[in-house]
Amino acid sequence: MTKPKDTCWAIDEHTLAKHRILREYLQAWLPIVGTRFRRIRLIDGFAGPGRYLGGEPGSPIIMLNALLEHASRSKLTASIEYVFIEERADRYEALRNELDALRAVSPFPPNVTVDTRQGKFDRHMPLVAPENEPNRPPTFAFIDPFGWSDVPMRLNSSILGIDHCEALIYVPLPFITRFVNDQAVEDSLTFLYGGDSWTAAREAAADARIGILRACFEKAMLNHCSYVRAFDIRPDGNRGYTLFFGTRHLLGLEKMKAVMWNVDPAGGCLYMDSTDPGQEVLFQPEPDYAQLESMLRQRFGVQTFTIEEAEHFVLVGTPFAKSGVKTRVLRPAEAAGRLSAVEPAQSRRRGTYPPRTRLRFAP
Repeated sequence: MTKPKDTCWAIDEHTLAKHRILREYLQAWLPIVGTRFRRIRLIDGFAGPGRYLGGEPGSPIIMLNALLEHASRSKLTASIEYVFIEERADRYEALRNELDALRAVSPFPPNVTVDTRQGKFDRHMPLVAPENEPNRPPTFAFIDPFGWSDVPMRLNSSILGIDHCEALIYVPLPFITRFVNDQAVEDSLTFLYGGDSWTAAREAAADARIGILRACFEKAMLNHCSYVRAFDIRPDGNRGYTLFFGTRHLLGLEKMKAVMWNVDPAGGCLYMDSTDPGQEVLFQPEPDYAQLESMLRQRFGVQTFTIEEAEHFVLVGTPFAKSGVKTRVLRPAEAAGRLSAVEPAQSRRRGTYPPRTRLRFAP
């Protein structure tokens, strides 16, 4: 991928797609942490100039508008800290001008502070969220560089080690696959992965390298957080760009998966959950519930399981959101005789699944 040389540049389809995910997720994240904690922090590690050539908002403006335009803004009582890091001086000045213009139109609430920093991500990030900081606030970090050399796993791990942290990290896997045998980039890739796990892709066939690199990065993130999902953004259906979402809490995972199933495509982009190559799932308006039922049957076989175990598996072990499990999977399966309730509550009606209901698939 080529770094743009001008201060501002034209936005492309995959960036529009990333920004849709960013906006929708923050709309869900802000009211959760903004009402439960006294202080929260949002970081954009590669902020850019604030707007694109066509006037489209950049990620810092999107992150601020997620708050300024939120229907529950008045209820977000936390002290909210935004930190925007941009390396190039011309883009940094353009960003400050855009922030001033936004502030003039939509004055920031008194509980909001905006900290802009000029310089490299790997220099400022340890200062923004130091590991020895007392009472580290819940943090959301958007890390979206042009390349990979400025995104070391040691810094990602510092972010992911924060309790109640969420991180959305872009990694240009198709671009990296072209250089896995280039000794000139060995140090950069080891820097990115926090070790040499990526070298496993060297001996693999060309069409298998992306899967190996994806799995290695996911594993590196899981060393520092509890849950990771990898989402491909595929312009025009072609092999595209991968966003990794990391969180330490099930609620964060649940909200991100709901966003992925609800977000509208940008242009000709497709969204694909690619965490498990054996379970790649295309995000589309109507989920493939037959595929989800097959995954549940494969997981539980003919063994008895609880409704809680089913929902947990769907959330953690599949690309699907758990919202349709009861009504779109279990209820039709029970009606067709493919599933039965073996220990239902006395008051249970057929096709409903109150807490602790025990179920079993037919042989």
